[in-house]
Amino acid sequence: MNCRLCHRPLDALDRQRGLTLCRRAPCQGRNEAQRIETERRAMTEAGLAAVQRLHPDHGVQQAVWLLPYEATLVPTEPEEREALRQALLRRVQEAGLQPSAPDAAPALPLPAAADDAGARAGGTLCARCRGRCCTAGLDEDAFLHDGALQRWLREHPGQLPAEAVEAYMAALPAEHMQGSCLFHGAQGCALPRERRGDTCNSFGCMPYRTLMDAVQQQPPQGVLVLRAKGGRLQSAWVVSPEGGAQALPPSDCLPD
Repeated sequence: MNCRLCHRPLDALDRQRGLTLCRRAPCQGRNEAQRIETERRAMTEAGLAAVQRLHPDHGVQQAVWLLPYEATLVPTEPEEREALRQALLRRVQEAGLQPSAPDAAPALPLPAAADDAGARAGGTLCARCRGRCCTAGLDEDAFLHDGALQRWLREHPGQLPAEAVEAYMAALPAEHMQGSCLFHGAQGCALPRERRGDTCNSFGCMPYRTLMDAVQQQPPQGVLVLRAKGGRLQSAWVVSPEGGAQALPPSDCLPD
């Protein structure tokens, strides 16, 4: 008898036990991933059925899974602040940024934003994720190198690039999420949208894009949001096209 995944012969003890899977780590890992995917598919179908029964007015046809970023707030240390300051100063020098003249061209446009309803729905989703995508900003200087500093200088004619950097330094929160961008505070990003990097304004994870597609349907649709922790269902929410959120008992998402 062979392993059902790698097709290598099983040892005598495994055959005696009636096993169909060898003990090699790759096969064990693939088997666990398949098990989780099968369970998630069953819970997704059960959850969608429950939503259509309990909240038919939201027109929910799709579900997304979130792996929330569960981190603790830690103080923003002086050395972290200084490291970011020096990194941004290097950025402006490498980009050759110069003060803007009073009659300079208008500020660079922001990447297109979702409409009001879409923005509310997206914010509801992001609040339940708690900013996993923001962790990339820790090693990328908050993505402030792509548009944000240039925009600040155009909006403040005559100001020096170093003053643009100091304006951002002044916006750093006293605490940030451990292991994440220094601007990732307790309530999300400490920067308003117009001050964020273009990458931050334009990026959308797969669950976010799924939600945006749903709310832009005619008629608009909501989405079932399922949160996992440790491979298990933690919570479930129905996000409406208007951005409202209604909790769904996790037990309703468990298959019979």
